[in-house]
Amino acid sequence: MTDAIDRLKTALTDRYAIERELGSGGMATVYLAEDVKHHRKVAVKVLRPELAAALGADRFHREIEIAANLHHPHILPLYDSGDADGFLYYVMPYIEGQSLREKLAHEGELPIPEAVRILRDVVDALSEAHDHGVVHRDIKPDNVLLTKHHAVVTDFGVAKAVSEATGAQKLTTEGVALGTPAYMSPEQAAADSHIDHRADIYAVGVVAYELLTGRTPFLGTTPQMILSAHMTDTPEPVSKYRESVPPPLEQLVMRCLEKKAADRWQSAEDLLPHLEALVTPSGGITPTGTMPVDRVAKGRWMTAGAAVAVVALVVALWQPWASEDVAAEGASWAWTILAEVEGSAPEDTRSLVGSLLAGDIDASGSLLTLPQDQILRGLASAMKPDTTSLTQSVARELAERGGIGTVFAPELDLVGGTYALTVRVLHAAGDSVLATERVSAANDDALIPASREVVETLIPILTVWMGGEVRRPRANPPVTSSLAAFRKHQEAQRANALGRYHEAIALFREALAIDPDFAAAWVRMGGAYSNARFRDSAEYAWREALERPERLTEDQRLNLEARLAGDWVARFQRSERQYRETGIASNAYAAALADGMGRYEDAVAIWEQMAEQSPFGTSDFVKWNLASILLCLGRVEEAEAVARRLEGTPRELPVNAKIALRKGNWGEAERLAVDVARDPAMSVRFRSDAIWVLASARAAQGRIHEAVSALHEMIRTNQRPGRELIHRRAHLNLLILTIVGGLTAEAWDLERLQADTTEEARVLSGLWAAELGDTAFARSYLEELPVPEFGEFAPSTHQEATVAALHARVAGRRLDWEEAVRLLAPVTGDRTPRGQLAHTQLLNWVVAEAYEELGHLDSAVKLYSGIADGYRFVFDEVNGFGLTYSFAHREAALLYGQLGQDAEAIEHWRAFLDAFTDPDPEFEWMMEEARVELDRLRRGR
Repeated sequence: MTDAIDRLKTALTDRYAIERELGSGGMATVYLAEDVKHHRKVAVKVLRPELAAALGADRFHREIEIAANLHHPHILPLYDSGDADGFLYYVMPYIEGQSLREKLAHEGELPIPEAVRILRDVVDALSEAHDHGVVHRDIKPDNVLLTKHHAVVTDFGVAKAVSEATGAQKLTTEGVALGTPAYMSPEQAAADSHIDHRADIYAVGVVAYELLTGRTPFLGTTPQMILSAHMTDTPEPVSKYRESVPPPLEQLVMRCLEKKAADRWQSAEDLLPHLEALVTPSGGITPTGTMPVDRVAKGRWMTAGAAVAVVALVVALWQPWASEDVAAEGASWAWTILAEVEGSAPEDTRSLVGSLLAGDIDASGSLLTLPQDQILRGLASAMKPDTTSLTQSVARELAERGGIGTVFAPELDLVGGTYALTVRVLHAAGDSVLATERVSAANDDALIPASREVVETLIPILTVWMGGEVRRPRANPPVTSSLAAFRKHQEAQRANALGRYHEAIALFREALAIDPDFAAAWVRMGGAYSNARFRDSAEYAWREALERPERLTEDQRLNLEARLAGDWVARFQRSERQYRETGIASNAYAAALADGMGRYEDAVAIWEQMAEQSPFGTSDFVKWNLASILLCLGRVEEAEAVARRLEGTPRELPVNAKIALRKGNWGEAERLAVDVARDPAMSVRFRSDAIWVLASARAAQGRIHEAVSALHEMIRTNQRPGRELIHRRAHLNLLILTIVGGLTAEAWDLERLQADTTEEARVLSGLWAAELGDTAFARSYLEELPVPEFGEFAPSTHQEATVAALHARVAGRRLDWEEAVRLLAPVTGDRTPRGQLAHTQLLNWVVAEAYEELGHLDSAVKLYSGIADGYRFVFDEVNGFGLTYSFAHREAALLYGQLGQDAEAIEHWRAFLDAFTDPDPEFEWMMEEARVELDRLRRGR
């Protein structure tokens, strides 16, 4: 053994300094080493000699190369691989922590929430690998590393390489734990030559079983006994060994363990949403409307003139917005809490009935159910874990704490094939029952009208008790006649809320296949298409909804008609009237005020009121939005004060990175952005935004190549379905940096962009073509993208603004600068675009260049100065502040110098030099130019 280590050290001496052995497994020995070139700790895995001999270097490198292309926060990356003196090895980061195997050895079965989080991370990694055609084949606790409470999967590609080279059955009989008998799928145990990704799903089931019970499903004294059990024996239910495992989790695990691959979850992507739902339990309801927030003491109404709403996580297309003066006229609302539906009916059915009741209560015009984010904050205030069931007693306790007058306590029983739905309304401050209603339903579908009947009976009773006028609930058209369609709709809503737009669209389609007249599903499928930036498909879905007016409220119908007509003003005015009638303000209205109407201060007022008024403290989402809009306005100190209230939350680091960037603390912004981008606990959106901030900070300092590389990374890591929007955003920012930095345009990954059929992608492809000098190709897009006509109000969508940018850029390539100015002047400078995600930097820079070419230096310098100072950014654009910062200061300094305005020129040269401190060699001349000009101006020319 010593000779082997010495040989290995000698063979790798130029690249890796072997320090000590970390462990040995069935296929490899692991060594801790120092990466000599990069000065970092790594883990060098060396295949066992008999495996290396059977495998051969060529086959090993082919398989390991496939795995090397996997990039995901829950997949341990592959740094290097090679063949040194007969040793086949591969190199990975050294993770300080423990393996899941070590954790199980010390602790046995794990707490259920921790087990589910680990499984979620593993399945997320498998989803990425399977999307790239990589099957792991050896998922087991030994190959799962734990770091900072998250799981990282290692050794992708190795098991496949070994099995195809030598044959799994032969290796197993020789005692090599290929596939590891305890975790092998039946098809692996049978040495089936056609193994696909579903073998990994089975292994996930085995690992889950072990995490929850402390043992694997099948035990035996020999590998052959265990393999036989996998093929023939039915595993005992998880609950036999641990009664506290929730039924949905047990069902999930047992489905993974089905003998036939066709009976399991068919993909990791299918399995992942179910695990994510278990990580953050719903508490029984997920309202989709807006929420009033004034506390209601002792069951009294709150008046809408004093109330504003906290945003719901999912904002419906027809959701009401606030009024122009941030006040409403005469409407009144009250909170209520809807407890989990109890009873003998199946849990899934009870959960759906809870959602039906929540929707009917929220549509009543009198009460709104407390949303999930507030429930969780209430549980925290009561020192209860977030997994606590919202039983009637817990709901009543939270209502008392939050000053909420009532609790709805539903029960659903199934007796002889007939459902009995009973709903009691409890007085939160006492033990009394205010009202009770009981109805029956002959089948699943009958539960839909039964829910409505209960609510319509109870609301007038509660209105009288709470001191309001006697009135019937607000008219609300039937949602659907099919509970099965409603079930798919709810699944789609959850996927949409998680940003899984493609999955949501597929589930909405399934709902509509059951009930083609399900208008709400058509509307929300249009919203999912819109989120994914498939505008044509979104409009088609919304038109289908309008074909079913009997299933839409008047507000829904009018909002859809205005949206399809592109009538931004009508939509906004309608939302104002709606607010005056209902008294509900929303995050959507605040965003519309900021980006639709340019009323940034009014938007801040809305968010500040939201932040102050809610039963259990404002949501992190509202704090995030408030901090973001303050940064857009340049009110950095106020944004910092809001950010301090996000301490300890997932949004803390991302918002601090944006603040550092906006303050010009480039190094701090870069450091924080790297931390966010490398944190597997962060969402895909936060990690992508962090790469954007990273590129921005580097560009401001002059490290343009590193900025470009970061944007390339942002493009490359967001090429999977569902991430098209991030992919396009990265392309846009690379395009902006190319234009402002005067870089040579490169056709980087344009094939995928051109395969994207959305209008935004077509515009970006045209802009890239213009930068590459192919104006004919760029102009080919213009026939299908007519020039928007901008009137009093700026565009309602960012597509319109960028379409104008494409026309203007092509005009500029033809040296028709007057046309470029005519196209973009209405939406630049003080008239900065109003549509969400409007690209202010791109538009202002393009028209500034046109003014400069025309000799209108005053107009050009005003735009460059505005870009440098940070024109009214739309939320996310703050992330790109540094992309144009230094270059805009330089352009402004040069033009002020030409205009003879020396004081302004000096100010911009100083700002440029303060930021542009570490430029790439080819940009160093800009620093010298700045010093020379600054010195000349200080000496009075």
